[in-house]
Amino acid sequence: MRHADREVKEILQIVEILNRSNVLRIAINDQYFPYIIPIHFSYFINENFSIIFYMHSSSIGKKIELISKNNHIGFETDIFYRFANQESTIPCQWSTIYESVIGDGYVEIITDEKEKKFGLDSIMRRFGKGKAFEPFLNTALQKVVILKLIVENISGKRHIQ
Repeated sequence: MRHADREVKEILQIVEILNRSNVLRIAINDQYFPYIIPIHFSYFINENFSIIFYMHSSSIGKKIELISKNNHIGFETDIFYRFANQESTIPCQWSTIYESVIGDGYVEIITDEKEKKFGLDSIMRRFGKGKAFEPFLNTALQKVVILKLIVENISGKRHIQ
């Protein structure tokens, strides 16, 4: 990493960034070019202090087709705060104030109904901000796909003044 002073290594600091992020971008192998899509997510930390993401999807489409062929993906999330030094007229002195997390891992398509409910419920809790929800309808559970991303590598970076 070129700016080692900006690297975020501690898992709890990475989690702080994830808490402020709303969209995870996943990159899936599509022969010659990666297929990158934004997706809402939730996550939890398992007993080994590894991060596991849950994401929801339709059961059909390019994302599911590609994951079915190769479930190894890259991911990224970031928070843009503002530009810094914009008043400068000297080229390359501008900077960006940001936080980001990148990594890779592999995706499992969850078929177990209990884990499917857990993943969907965790997404609803994350974005529902304490709101109470009705139980999931079986018809809805049958239609939705829950993707579980098991993280192999993760790192963070931040530039905050």
